[in-house]
Amino acid sequence: MTGDEYVRMIAMSRIMLPNVVNIQASWLTVGKQVAQVCLHAGANDFGSIMIEENVVSAAGTVSAYGRRYSAGYPGGGF
Repeated sequence: MTGDEYVRMIAMSRIMLPNVVNIQASWLTVGKQVAQVCLHAGANDFGSIMIEENVVSAAGTVSAYGRRYSAGYPGGGF
C-alpha cells in the first residue's frame, strides 16, 4: 500500500464510519510524514507502539524505514 492509498483509506474510514470515534495513523508502518498527513485526513491518533508485532509480522510488513517485521527478527514477533 502506498502512502497515498493509506491517506485515502484513513479519509474514507472517517467518512464511512461515523460511529468510530478514534482512527489511528500508524507512523511505524507508513512513516512520520504520511502519518502526519493522515491527521489532516481524518485520523485523530498518531500512534503505533508495538509490544508484540504478531499482526504486522504475519502480514510480512516492511516499515517505512525499511525494517522487515518477521517472527525470526530479534525483538519482532513472538
